[in-house]
Amino acid sequence: LRFAHAQLFDAITRHVLSCYPQMPLQDLSWLVWSFASLTFGVEGQPKELLTAVAAEVQRRGELSCQDVCNLTWSYATLTSELPEFFSTARRMVSEHLCEFDLPDLARVMWAFAVKGVESRACDDTADVLAAAYRRLPRLLAERSGGTFAAAEAAGAAAWAMSYR
Repeated sequence: LRFAHAQLFDAITRHVLSCYPQMPLQDLSWLVWSFASLTFGVEGQPKELLTAVAAEVQRRGELSCQDVCNLTWSYATLTSELPEFFSTARRMVSEHLCEFDLPDLARVMWAFAVKGVESRACDDTADVLAAAYRRLPRLLAERSGGTFAAAEAAGAAAWAMSYR
């Protein structure tokens, strides 16, 4: 089964590399998220594709909050070294912080914390984490229904803040 996945992802990678400038950013974010979610493995990372998508995001400049969440989580999970992408994502999060819902904000906080810890560059992410931290109480109050998603998001945010 692993071999079949590798063949499929190789074919997808080749196809996307031939047409990614025409693809919607949402589709590109889903694609990168899929690679990360399926734990396609460090050895099997399509580095050329990950780099191309990051560059395309920087070129186009605007993503939905969900797409920023998907991509930051994915790149942090895949441990891709793309500091330019994280700079662009930090700007997008800062400009649209009030639009993020609790789960997406928590995942973005987690991703920035992971990348900050790995690169030992926590100062680069401190401003985004601090702003997100200030927004959390209101979001948690809005989700006071006690859902699992809210509890999971609060846990992810708490973990991210432990690296603050």
